This record gives sequence, C-alpha cells and structure tokens, in this order.
Amino acid sequence: MASIASGPFLAACVVLAVAGVKKLRRPDSAVPALAAVGLPASTTTARVVGAGEVVVAVAGAVFGGVAALAVAAMYLLLAIVAARLLRRAPSTPCGCLGASDAPASRAHVAVNVAAALVSLAAATGPSPFTYMPESVLGALTFIVLVATLAGCTALMVDAQPAMRAAMQRGHSK
Repeated sequence: MASIASGPFLAACVVLAVAGVKKLRRPDSAVPALAAVGLPASTTTARVVGAGEVVVAVAGAVFGGVAALAVAAMYLLLAIVAARLLRRAPSTPCGCLGASDAPASRAHVAVNVAAALVSLAAATGPSPFTYMPESVLGALTFIVLVATLAGCTALMVDAQPAMRAAMQRGHSK
C-alpha cells in the first residue's frame, strides 16, 4: 500500500511545505482565518503554523513511516480548521496558500481529508523516495507526476472557489 501511496503522499508533502513557506513569508494572509476559527490571530501564530507545516512535510517526505503519521495528523487538523472556517465565516479567505483571497470550500475540506488518508497509507512504508524508479526517465516521470498532482491540488484549494463564484455570477446575469 505504501508504494502505491508514495507519489500522492509526496505531492501532499509538497503542498504542505509550500503552504508553510507561504505562511512564513506572508503571515498576514492567514490572520483573518485564524481569528475566524477562534485561534490566536497574529502573524506569530501564522508563522508558527507555517513552520510546523514545513517541518512535518519535510520529515514525512524524508523519513516516511511514523513521520507520515504526523503529516496525516496535520492534514486532519487542517481539514477540521477548514470545515470550521467554512461553517463560521464562509467568505473569509483561508490564507492557506499565501496571499489568496480564496475562502475555504467543501473541496478544500475534502482535499485535506484525502491527503490525511493518503498519508496514513504511506505510514506503512519508508520514505516515498525509496519507491522512486532507478532509471533517469522513470525518476523524472515520477517527479513530474508528483509536481503535477501538487499543482492540481493547490489549484483545487486556491482557484476552485473563485472559479465557482465567477461561474455563479455569470449565470445570474
């Protein structure tokens, strides 16, 4: 199971690390979401969350196993926060991926739950890099597919709510 989950798990680690780096660089974007869910709303809190995301993501990618359980726990926590944000303040930007104005969505919650489940499956094995093909072409294909999945995941979280709102505005004319 861990070998099948290795690519999606590595993509989940990439998305988590990117989200963490963006919170470290632009913590202000996460402050409204922190306030809306009842957490301490400060740039320091946002940076602590971002640093935690980076550490957990890197550990999961490098070590797998037990560290993948930490990635699963982080994504489960993020799913709970996104669901709470969706329920309490549905128009508040989540700030998950930096300076976006995208609010949390049901798709956002689903992506976090899916990442948690993939991380649980990956926890039964070593680092996802262990499963990388030995040939250059195979390794390159693996990396491109992981990057593509990470990019599509980020778009689902960040761009999908705005796209859906634009489509609804277009239908109301």
